[in-house]
Amino acid sequence: MPIFLQYGLKLKERKTSEVQAFDIGNLYHKMLELFFKRLMKTKDMEKAFGEKLEEILEEVLGELWQDPEFSLFLSGGRNEYLRTKLYKNGKRILWALGKQLLGGALRPKAIEEKFKMEEDGISLIGRIDRVDECLSEDKKALYLKIIDYKSGKKEFSLRNLYAGLDLQLPLYMDYVLQKEKEKNPDLEVIPSALLYFTMDNPVIPYEEKQDLDKERLKALKPKGLVNISEESLSHLEKDGGESLLLPVQCKNGEVEEKGAGVSGRKKLDALFILCKERDSRGG
Repeated sequence: MPIFLQYGLKLKERKTSEVQAFDIGNLYHKMLELFFKRLMKTKDMEKAFGEKLEEILEEVLGELWQDPEFSLFLSGGRNEYLRTKLYKNGKRILWALGKQLLGGALRPKAIEEKFKMEEDGISLIGRIDRVDECLSEDKKALYLKIIDYKSGKKEFSLRNLYAGLDLQLPLYMDYVLQKEKEKNPDLEVIPSALLYFTMDNPVIPYEEKQDLDKERLKALKPKGLVNISEESLSHLEKDGGESLLLPVQCKNGEVEEKGAGVSGRKKLDALFILCKERDSRGG
């Protein structure tokens, strides 16, 4: 644009109506919110993630296309193709989340739970995408898992947390733990996992005699921190051996306590204390 038009008349380029990456991320977030809210009302989760999945997904997307926030997706032939792609990607995302959920004993208790924490004059407000829970067989302990959905790849780093740069998951879990302890003073409330899940439909390189579902589950493993106590792990994943659902490594059938993906209960408790100290100091 000529200088006179830009600085003299202060004209600006006309904005084009195009779907951006953050629009797709917002759509996926809303899709999962609506799907899981429906899921919590059904008694048969296996059917919801199986033969009913496409039906529920179509209902959810139909509701989203009526929302003015997502009206941009309805214009033009290019966006018609995009909607078809989003449906396929959404189906794959829900398939993976279903495998991860049904592979363990924890079940959703809250979707888009409000988060508010005040510490030493600092106020934090947000929403926790999903909170799962499970009561132990003896009814004495409550296991909790939190999931945060990401539209891009996100790793959990203890080094970044120590530097005050990656406090989200521990702060969320500490908030949920304190809230549940107040509601259930007679129960031991135990953190099972703090996880990021990337909303994606990864391309799997084809190889002959390859188990594609296994490779997809590996590619869609959540990232984060897992409580490796024996009972906590059994609630998170029923099957032993190599984990396709959790960010853990196994050797000779045992989970290795190394890296950023695993931790014992005492280390987790220390982590929450450290996290609150970092937050109150502003990093």
